[in-house]
Amino acid sequence: MTRVSFSHVYIINKKSGKVVEDHGFQPKEKSMQLIGTPTLPGYIPDRVVVGGEKVTVNDLNKEYIVSFKLNMKPTNTIQKAKIRYVDLTNNNQLLTEDTVSGLANTPINYDPQLKIKHFEEQGYKLVANDFNHNGDVQFFGSLDDYCPVFIITFISAIEAVNVNNPVEWVDPSLYHRKSKLIVNFEGCSNPPEKIIQTTNWFRTITINKAAKKVISHGVYDKAWHADKERYQEIKVPVVQGYHADLDLIKPKSMTLDDQAITVQYHPNGHLIPVDEAGVAIPDAPTPQFVSDSSDASKVKNNQNVPKVSGYQATLATVTPANPGQDLTVVYEKINNNDDTLYINLNHDHESDSQTTVVRKNIDQKTDSKNNKVQTAIINFIDIDDHGHSITSSGKLSGRVGESINDLYSTEIPLKVLKEQGYKVIFDDFNENSEKQYFKDGVLPQIFTIGLSKKQSDNQSSQESSDLNEEYEKLRQTREQFKQIKPTIMDNSNELNSSQTVNKLIDIITGLLTLIFMLNRGDKK
Repeated sequence: MTRVSFSHVYIINKKSGKVVEDHGFQPKEKSMQLIGTPTLPGYIPDRVVVGGEKVTVNDLNKEYIVSFKLNMKPTNTIQKAKIRYVDLTNNNQLLTEDTVSGLANTPINYDPQLKIKHFEEQGYKLVANDFNHNGDVQFFGSLDDYCPVFIITFISAIEAVNVNNPVEWVDPSLYHRKSKLIVNFEGCSNPPEKIIQTTNWFRTITINKAAKKVISHGVYDKAWHADKERYQEIKVPVVQGYHADLDLIKPKSMTLDDQAITVQYHPNGHLIPVDEAGVAIPDAPTPQFVSDSSDASKVKNNQNVPKVSGYQATLATVTPANPGQDLTVVYEKINNNDDTLYINLNHDHESDSQTTVVRKNIDQKTDSKNNKVQTAIINFIDIDDHGHSITSSGKLSGRVGESINDLYSTEIPLKVLKEQGYKVIFDDFNENSEKQYFKDGVLPQIFTIGLSKKQSDNQSSQESSDLNEEYEKLRQTREQFKQIKPTIMDNSNELNSSQTVNKLIDIITGLLTLIFMLNRGDKK
């Protein structure tokens, strides 16, 4: 006979003695003990195991009747028997089972004491040993279809411990830990603050509550697991004047141990102005490359070259290939006796202003045959940015009558600019696909190619048409100025008169171009 007991739980106020809460009978249900039918030599039971059902406090008593009958077909073959170890606390959960063999009707040679001791060390308490309690001897059966089962029952004194079920005397670090990803920044005078990401790790351990002992490899043990799969991606901060050895730290897999990453910053290189012989210009500014605001491992493209007194750079902007290596820029010496007209096409960008320089009496050399050498410049401008210069051909020189196209082609720069999203709005150099020639004149020939990115952003065809119409008016105005004949000078000074007209045409055309660009800026 076995019993199942329930407890009625009340919460009582100690002072008043009154019931505060009634939790009813606890637990709500329990399992009856499993009982293996004992063996009787020469007889066969109709049930091998009885009991084990779940019952509540309202259930009636359970009664089981096992009937034995005489074995009419005994055998002398090898028979089997099973010894089961179960946990009554967990609804007779099977802990382990041993199967033994022997001759029919002979004693079963088996000792469960080692297994019982093992489970007691794991925190279980023995409730019933139906195999050899009090030195009982069990026998094998004598029927091939009959296999006796013996039940050894435990109740659990072990318990699962984790963050949801802590126990006061158990160190929380045994089931809850934290690991970190630490990113340090070095190499610059004022490095960014370190970045730390934290991950929580959890597991379940098994304890013997009665013995206050943590059980290694216990039945409730579960492996460590993190609360997320990976650390987050980290964007490396930009530090002006420096470039980092990487821009992005990709997501890292989790580990129980802390992970540390060090990002190294390196000083940016400088722009070094040099003369045409490659010698550094004394006292010239050597600005450091500007760091790319969107990529910590790079420097900005199209770095503006510095102004150097008495010199003119051959390039308006440069793009360093190596962010940490100094870059030389060649400057040409300016003739101090020249007569120079500066037309600034960028009134809104004081710090980055690009200046179109028109020089008189520069490079107009005369060879032994009295053939003049003329110069030309082809400017590429951004009409969306008040005529801000994008790039330039630099100074092109040739004898009057020679082809400028043989010295310079706009095909490659236009291809690069189109790949960057620009479209040609007007082209003063390639107009009507005609060749351009060096012409006799006082001032250098200046050609302008206007480009816009708005075309690539689905600019309407009407806007494009308006731009072309405005530029056509500008071109026609220039042609009309060419027809003007000076009346303030006599015919004997026709050469000077022609040069004066040409100069006026170039000046007025430059001013009209400026007005055109400023009007475009106001419309935006």
